[in-house]
Amino acid sequence: MLVGTGIEGQKQTLLYYGVNGPSAQVWAPGSSSFKCVKQPVQRVSPQNSGGTVNTCSGVYAIDFSNYLATKPSAIGNPAFAGEVFNAQLWFRDPPAPSTSSLSNAVQFTMAP
Repeated sequence: MLVGTGIEGQKQTLLYYGVNGPSAQVWAPGSSSFKCVKQPVQRVSPQNSGGTVNTCSGVYAIDFSNYLATKPSAIGNPAFAGEVFNAQLWFRDPPAPSTSSLSNAVQFTMAP
């Protein structure tokens, strides 16, 4: 299960991930966010963050193993033990440059 917390409430949020390692690119001029997943990336369907508007009470959660099991053509399939993934959340953030921001990134290894 991948979970992101502290997301602005009631905003569109999506996970994107890749298997080609980390990256460190500025998301947008003037942004404090960095894109930390090397191309090519796969986007997972967006979710509403829930929580309360104008607070950081939103959450994004996905059963990543189930996602891969139900999307046979997704990047990283067929998944195997030891495969390394990099993932990050994108979310709407109207005051930010480009009206969106990115979460911190995570790198994880597929277990058997």
